[in-house]
Amino acid sequence: MKAGITTYDLGDRYFLVQLAALLRAGVTPDVVIHHGGGPWFGTWKRLRGLWRTLDTHRSGALRQLLSKASGAERRADALASIDREVADAKRFLGAARIVTTGDITSRSCLNALRGAGPLALVCNSGLVRGPVLGMREVVLLNVHVSKLPRFRGMNNVEWALFHGEPLWATVHRIDRGIDTGDILLQRPIDPPTGITTIAAARDHAFLQGHRLVGEAVVALLRGDASWRPQPGPVSPLDQYYVMHPLLRAVVEQRLLEGSLPPRDA
Repeated sequence: MKAGITTYDLGDRYFLVQLAALLRAGVTPDVVIHHGGGPWFGTWKRLRGLWRTLDTHRSGALRQLLSKASGAERRADALASIDREVADAKRFLGAARIVTTGDITSRSCLNALRGAGPLALVCNSGLVRGPVLGMREVVLLNVHVSKLPRFRGMNNVEWALFHGEPLWATVHRIDRGIDTGDILLQRPIDPPTGITTIAAARDHAFLQGHRLVGEAVVALLRGDASWRPQPGPVSPLDQYYVMHPLLRAVVEQRLLEGSLPPRDA
């Protein structure tokens, strides 16, 4: 089996952290797919930029600035480590063969995957639909920052903090549902101590979660992966959606007060 990774943006930090995690685990991706050739690419980039702007300013610029100032020392070591990981990933990309395709449902992407043979593919491809889900030789992997099946769907970090539950990350198989695929790896992650905004808490959690892909892919390549099905049947009530601003305010107040659940064992 080979290893691969996809992205819409070769400069995306989470993608680069995933790539660095693979390299640190001794996995050199055989396939790097850049979804930069499809008709929706420009629209996706514009929407992504707008979402990031809204996420940054939703809680107020002043609070964001205070958060960055007050948490600077605590986060310095973590940020330095991330910078090194990103630099390693960028060096690899500088010499790697990158396949440019449309989105993961496009004919160009399907053709690229058909020629790759058995493949463990870490996906940063948005919502996965269509024929790719039926490709038996391709194991599609996603990182979800919650202890699945808890907090399927959106704003999973916020919902965990709202319910006072520890943060977890899960690497799971992508199937036809939303975050319903078999679980490959789950790990608790550190609480966002010293962080006072939701945007920063999400970043803190997602960076830890994306680092799990190295361990998960190594297990697949060695042939000793242990899959665990999620309990069913799946109900719409099991899925979480965008958190209301009033509930977000509750979460941010807890962050400001430091009222956070400890890390799970």
